[in-house]
Amino acid sequence: TTSYTSSGQGRGSAARPSRQTQQQERGRTSASSSSPHPCMHCSASFSRPSHNLRIHLNVHTGARPYTCSDCGKSFSQSGALKIHRRIHTGERPYSCGFCGRGFPHLAGVRAHQRTHTGEKPYCCSQCGKCFTQSGALKIHTRIHTGERPFICSICGKGFSNRSGIRFHSRTVHGLTSEHAGEAARIMVFFRLVGNNLSTTP
Repeated sequence: TTSYTSSGQGRGSAARPSRQTQQQERGRTSASSSSPHPCMHCSASFSRPSHNLRIHLNVHTGARPYTCSDCGKSFSQSGALKIHRRIHTGERPYSCGFCGRGFPHLAGVRAHQRTHTGEKPYCCSQCGKCFTQSGALKIHTRIHTGERPFICSICGKGFSNRSGIRFHSRTVHGLTSEHAGEAARIMVFFRLVGNNLSTTP
């Protein structure tokens, strides 16, 4: 049985999605169904081109018309803004059926519950190691690919994850995350000045 709950439901019952989510799910179908308005960029298809398809296209165009009134962060989908605002309101409508911990969205409680069940559905194709979350697998695969997308702006050393560069900045350069950002801006400024001086006759 499903072990997550939503507000207003007993523990152990399935979390009920919001009315908005239900409407989106009804509108979003596969291209093979009776939805005559397919997306030109992917395989999604919709029954109402003037509404569902138009909102969906924001994902491809990069448009972010929905803006948080508290912090100014913008989103391509109104549902994403609704979930984001729970950071400010503290609303946590989904709770874990095992320990009662609350979460602002359903994906969060599902991922958390794997710490109780031991389920690890995301497995590395290189070594077979499995993880509870897709993000953890993405970070792990960088061990095999050698990718180090987080670069220290002070010394240029690369890291495979954000926590690595934060630890490096704190222990090697003596900077907190706030000071590291300021140091990065200063280093960029001096590099630009240096480049301009070297090209000046």
